[in-house]
Amino acid sequence: MRLRPINSFIIVKPELTDSKFWTPEHTRRSGSAEVLEVGGDVVSVKPGDRVYFNPFSGIEIKLQGETLLILQSAEIFALDTEEASLLALAES
Repeated sequence: MRLRPINSFIIVKPELTDSKFWTPEHTRRSGSAEVLEVGGDVVSVKPGDRVYFNPFSGIEIKLQGETLLILQSAEIFALDTEEASLLALAES
């Protein structure tokens, strides 16, 4: 990825809900996402973690046709610990 967040910012790939009708992309966010990159001041999450946040927070960007969000670490409410522990098991 050519973007690297700084300080307490995090780049995530949001999950979008399916809709039969056209809706703006920011209204289709489910409020959960996979962490792609973290800034140097972030210690609570790492790339690959699943996090939960307010679906209307963050700055939406398009990079190579993919929708990404830039969030501050303070905007994250929770970390999916079950998925994080499964990733840790797979890495060991």
